[in-house]
Amino acid sequence: MQFFTLTQNFKEDMKVVLSNQEFLSYVTAYLDEVLIKIEEKYWNVADSELSEGVLTVCIDDVARPFIINRNVPMQQLWMSSPISGGSHYELLENKWVDTQTKEEFESRLFLDLEKIKRKS
Repeated sequence: MQFFTLTQNFKEDMKVVLSNQEFLSYVTAYLDEVLIKIEEKYWNVADSELSEGVLTVCIDDVARPFIINRNVPMQQLWMSSPISGGSHYELLENKWVDTQTKEEFESRLFLDLEKIKRKS
């Protein structure tokens, strides 16, 4: 699903530039895909819900949930993880990349989920 354009930003990365409507459509479809992956892999330990652009993942025996939401003005995904804390991701070259560490969103999310799964 690529209906947007790529532009060079000051960091020499390929940053995706979308209209707000394009961003909302893209990020909604993406979060739907992430929800499906979580439910398929962690169905026995995770209770997940996507509502109005916020994906909440509650894990058995873990007090704090994962919260993943979209930030439309910044065109970012924000994640709060009970394992790694807070992080912001921007769309670079068709991948959601941490604005500080450059780690990919799904890598961080599923690594944190695996750490919790191993503990339970």
